[in-house]
Amino acid sequence: MSRGIVTGKMKILGGTVRGQWLYSPSGPETRPASSRLRDSLFNILGPTIAGQQVLDLFAGTGSLGLEALSRGASRCVFIEYNRKALVVLKKNITKLKFQESATAVFLNALKIIPAALKKEWHFDLVFVDPPYKILDDLKLKKKLFAALDELPDQGVLAPGGRVLIEYRQPQVTENEFENLSAYDFREYGQTAVRFFRNKVF
Repeated sequence: MSRGIVTGKMKILGGTVRGQWLYSPSGPETRPASSRLRDSLFNILGPTIAGQQVLDLFAGTGSLGLEALSRGASRCVFIEYNRKALVVLKKNITKLKFQESATAVFLNALKIIPAALKKEWHFDLVFVDPPYKILDDLKLKKKLFAALDELPDQGVLAPGGRVLIEYRQPQVTENEFENLSAYDFREYGQTAVRFFRNKVF
């Protein structure tokens, strides 16, 4: 095992690689989605995940995107700006043998629009799990949400495509966007997830 990397903290909960353990960076740099939260989210998404093009923004260990691939998503782009976490993410992709369907990119998540347009990425489902400090900083939150609100306008998010945002209450409300409409909300203690959908169908 590489220095600074641990395993045994979380595993894939369903699909083709169910039960496989994931590597995690040691220390507090990343905050992987809990097993309870992931299980709930993917039960809600159900079979609609099959064949989807997925974006895992602020990917960390990649637990959300890798879960999606295990459950039948056709492709996932993972965006991560912490080099230590990126190393672990790439190890997880290799461990689960998802090299052909997964792309891990070192990128500031706030720059997702120009990157997506340049690479001609298009997504049906977007997971957004930022560090809480980004949502606490009003300037950074505004920049992030402006980028998310551009996803439909720029054709990066498919008609009817979904954006799921994990946050610490009360950081996100249902009225944050012009081009995304809220359609579901789930609480997990102090953590919550809001579900948004591209208004264009």
